[in-house]
Amino acid sequence: MNVNRRSELILSEAKDLIGASVNWQTTGLQNQDWGFKSLRPCKKVREESCRLCIVRGRDFVVSIFKKTVNFLTEVKAELGKVSWSTRQELMGSTIVVIVITAIMSLFIGMIDICLSKLLSILFK
Repeated sequence: MNVNRRSELILSEAKDLIGASVNWQTTGLQNQDWGFKSLRPCKKVREESCRLCIVRGRDFVVSIFKKTVNFLTEVKAELGKVSWSTRQELMGSTIVVIVITAIMSLFIGMIDICLSKLLSILFK
């Protein structure tokens, strides 16, 4: 039986029960693409899919755990390959950064003072 015939039968049954005119387009009785076929799976299918979800869930958790352990192992191996600076090299670099920061702050401060005086003279 095709979808249109089935929809006509259901509409006629609904008219008999309700006693009024029923329009499937306004009442939402029919889905244009699927017809009247139920979208809910039967109980057996739902139970099997639930079991499958549980198995997939367990596999997912085990997979995440294995991936995490693998990641941490690789991180440890990569950290072993790093060439760390000696204390003397670290102290030398720190002093260079502090000196350059002080010089730049003095330079920017001097420019700020000069521009402030220039603008105060211009706008008097």
